Amino acid sequence: MFPFFLKPTSYKLTASTMFVITYKNYFYAFSALLTVLAIAVFFTWGFKPSIEFTGGSLLEVQYTDKAPAIATLQSYLKASSLKDLKALQDVTIQPTGNNKFLLRFGEVSEQDHQRVLAALPGAKELQFQSIGPVIGSELRQKTIIGLILAIVAMFVYVTLAFRKVPAHVRSWRMSLAAIITLAHDVIIAAGGFIIFSHYYGFEAGSLFIAALLTVWGYSISDTIVVFDRIRENLLRENKKSLREIAAQSIEQTVVRSLNTSLAVLLFVVVLFLVGPAPLLPFVTPLLVGITIGTYSSIFLATPLLLEHVPKRA
Repeated sequence: MFPFFLKPTSYKLTASTMFVITYKNYFYAFSALLTVLAIAVFFTWGFKPSIEFTGGSLLEVQYTDKAPAIATLQSYLKASSLKDLKALQDVTIQPTGNNKFLLRFGEVSEQDHQRVLAALPGAKELQFQSIGPVIGSELRQKTIIGLILAIVAMFVYVTLAFRKVPAHVRSWRMSLAAIITLAHDVIIAAGGFIIFSHYYGFEAGSLFIAALLTVWGYSISDTIVVFDRIRENLLRENKKSLREIAAQSIEQTVVRSLNTSLAVLLFVVVLFLVGPAPLLPFVTPLLVGITIGTYSSIFLATPLLLEHVPKRA
């Protein structure tokens, strides 16, 4: 006996892909669980925004000889000569390999920047950035507006691209299924990023936004491949029901989707394992997002499309 919300559907489909449609409620439950966990992680740990969004200073240094311990660097920055610098109260230090360190602290003037650098004996400056809180707030607002506009544009594009599907399918259903799948992928990718950032200490900045947009594009592209095959089969085999055609379309595209995803994931995993530390804010959401996007394009997007469609359609 199944719980009422996990009961398999009863209509017949092709044998090889009947599983995807018949047990769709299990996939809904799995996706809902991952989404709830991602949201819970967000409210528990939250994002650590970089200075690009909050304002502040970023100093990267390198030691030619043996690098000091992080505790030693912190003691340098707590020296009496820097006690008047409130910007150093919440300083964070992150090793990046090859005797390099990233120091993040509040916004400072050029004069105070030189004082901080002078307090780190033997350190060679590689880069320094200082962003004011007004600029950081403006970047944050533009990022949010850009994401909203991208969602609207995606919905309109999918609706127009699939406008010639039969009337009982309706192109806006494809748009809605694609957007729900997209939100599912991005939320889980962001949740995975938060988990890794909590343990590895990296922050959400422009690389994180770039990774989410990459997952965004990858997810919608993978979903559209399946939907496009559904449209082609609907126009060519109009005697079959939508559910039969959906199962057939999944069968025709699943190998391509898996092969493409595995090829991309291979490079992403290598970057995650041996790539430089500054790339982690970009690689981590990609790793989670591409994995979950491959799953959702097969097991979530098409079942969502079939919701509220008459069984005989």
